Parts: sequence; C-alpha cells; structure tokens
Amino acid sequence: MNRNAWSYAVAAIVCTASLGLWPQTAATQGAPAASAAPRFTVIGCISRDAASSRFFITDMRGTKTVFRIDGDQATLEPFVGQFAEVSGAVSAPAGGAGPNASAPIVKMEVFKRISRTCPTMK
Repeated sequence: MNRNAWSYAVAAIVCTASLGLWPQTAATQGAPAASAAPRFTVIGCISRDAASSRFFITDMRGTKTVFRIDGDQATLEPFVGQFAEVSGAVSAPAGGAGPNASAPIVKMEVFKRISRTCPTMK
C-alpha cells in the first residue's frame, strides 16, 4: 500500500513540475509579443503604379480598399492584373504623391495567387 501511495505522489510532483514549465516554453518558442503590429490578409487584384514602381492590392471585399505592398518587386511583377492573397503586418501610409499615397502598407510575408484574372467589380 505504501508503494502505491509513493507512486502516486511522485506522479503528482512530476505533473505539477511539467505544468510549471509550459508557459516558459511557449514564450521562448517565438510567441508574438503583445506590441506586435496587426497582421492582415488582403485578398484582391495586384496592380503597379508605373510612375513610382510601387505595387498595390485592391481588396474588394466589402468597401474597396487599396493597400501598398511592401515586397520584392521581382516576385510581384509577374502577378500584376491577377487575383491574389497577401498577408503580413500593416503599417500607416508613408505619404508621398500619387492617387494611392494615403494607402496603408502591408509588408508581404505570405503571397498566394488565387486566380490569373481579377473578378469584375459590381
């Protein structure tokens, strides 16, 4: 009987100790900081401003919203005029001149083409 009680006591200590380590492990494995920039997924048509060589994505879900894409130009160039998904942190507009100067900026972390053509807007 004492042997069973001892086994249960050891098991309870091991479980308690391992539960105490769990939050530390999650924090050290790259959990996002509380002050991290908001992340968004924008789904829309990719376009390029010829004058500034900047790339934009126009999200047509709900109210039409334009975002400037902060990403590799060589990666984005083949997808101009196509429907895609861009995910990443969003920051305030950088300013400047042009029709989309006030567009928020999405830092491209994930890119996925959805269609080779953009749907028509209604």
